[in-house]
Amino acid sequence: MELSKFKYPVEQVGVVEDFYREIFFEKEYDRYGSKVEPGDVVIDFGAFVGMFSHFALTKGAKHVYAVEGEKSHYECLEANTRDFQNITAYHGWVSDRRNGEVNPGLYNVERIMDENNLATVDYLKMDIEGHEFTSLINMSDETMRRVRKWGIEVHLNWSEDRTCWEKTGVDFDGHRASKLLHVMERFTRNGFSLAYEHIHKGYDIVMLYAWK
Repeated sequence: MELSKFKYPVEQVGVVEDFYREIFFEKEYDRYGSKVEPGDVVIDFGAFVGMFSHFALTKGAKHVYAVEGEKSHYECLEANTRDFQNITAYHGWVSDRRNGEVNPGLYNVERIMDENNLATVDYLKMDIEGHEFTSLINMSDETMRRVRKWGIEVHLNWSEDRTCWEKTGVDFDGHRASKLLHVMERFTRNGFSLAYEHIHKGYDIVMLYAWK
């Protein structure tokens, strides 16, 4: 979909233009082995106004499940996707809650899979402003393996925040790379290939790609 056709909060025109360029022209989520392919089932966590969801359709995605928590962004996401039967929009936040702990406003990979009878997901895009660490650290190995390809925006400045290790309740030691290295090790242990790229020079943000 052309940029001029997207609805978005007018005060965020600069952000929208940047995101559109990064997704459609710089191919931020279309690198290495982490690419949307024809027939893929896709999850878009941190969907904003739906740009990546539409990009996934241009790559031949079968269906996209898009989750956005910010109300004004979700309203635009819903408006930008309502005419597309192969995009399902959810208003809610991405959480590390396990099955059985469902809150109507919280979504995780398992909930999207369970509610839509999905055995696997082909591609998961994650841009959730630092909360990627909690979601990935507390995700089970089984769930991680049910997703074939990942494109994750990683906020290094959030890697210093206190986040609990899975099941132990022990906090990280505060080293800025410890959470990221732990996540990368988990992907490797679960059979994924990895690529790490500092795409946005001058920002404390990197991209992590995983695929198998």
